[in-house]
Amino acid sequence: ILAGPIENEAEKEVSLGLGNRSVVFFNLHEYENCLQDIEGALAFGYPEELQYKVFERQGRCLQALGKFGEARQSYGRALGVMDKAKATEEKKVEIKADLEKSIKEIQGDCENQPIALQNKKCYKILSPHK
Repeated sequence: ILAGPIENEAEKEVSLGLGNRSVVFFNLHEYENCLQDIEGALAFGYPEELQYKVFERQGRCLQALGKFGEARQSYGRALGVMDKAKATEEKKVEIKADLEKSIKEIQGDCENQPIALQNKKCYKILSPHK
């Protein structure tokens, strides 16, 4: 990623690299690193037709970190760019339904929602439901 070209409209490669790396960080539960890569991907011009993916991932990271208001905003941004999404109409309906479900899950009182707790250099999911 660091060696990727960032001039003459080649920022797209860097943005895609950061976006892809954010998936890896998300799967490793490294939510802060994931959020940083998403921010960088968007700053370098992540393609509009794919932005719903990074906004949804951003929302999931923020939700895992207990930042529910910010997570709702990210899910809302994902819904807002769905018209430009590179997906079939059937898939768009499915994605929108998932995003709306995610927003509903974190509406109102979120005290019983699982959140990621940082323990040294890793996160663990804490669910108060036993």
